[in-house]
Amino acid sequence: MESTPLYSAEAPQSGLAVRHLVYRDRIEFLLKLPGRTLVIPAAEVRRLLPVAGGFGDILLGTLRGRYPLPALLWGLLLDTGFGHPHLLLHTTAGPVRYYRFAPKDREAFIAACDAMRAASANG
Repeated sequence: MESTPLYSAEAPQSGLAVRHLVYRDRIEFLLKLPGRTLVIPAAEVRRLLPVAGGFGDILLGTLRGRYPLPALLWGLLLDTGFGHPHLLLHTTAGPVRYYRFAPKDREAFIAACDAMRAASANG
């Protein structure tokens, strides 16, 4: 596994995550639970959508099928709640396939994920 992250930043204080990391082969969320890390392999990342935030955006997204219940629940655990700009990560495998979170620098996180997906596609 790659050991130098493309992106690394502290997560919001109120969430379950301590740090968000993007490597060439995976995304990691270091959690406040001792010894726990949520790892999402690059091959399982389906899409990453920036969301402006706000209750209205989330309600409309839920009604349109963009925010299934697990995304809402994980969003409440991983970041500060409904009112802030955030990202919606959709994966292809695992018990939870939608993650809503707010990295410190959204643009840098998205750029790192683009680089990760390009590296994954090139082998």
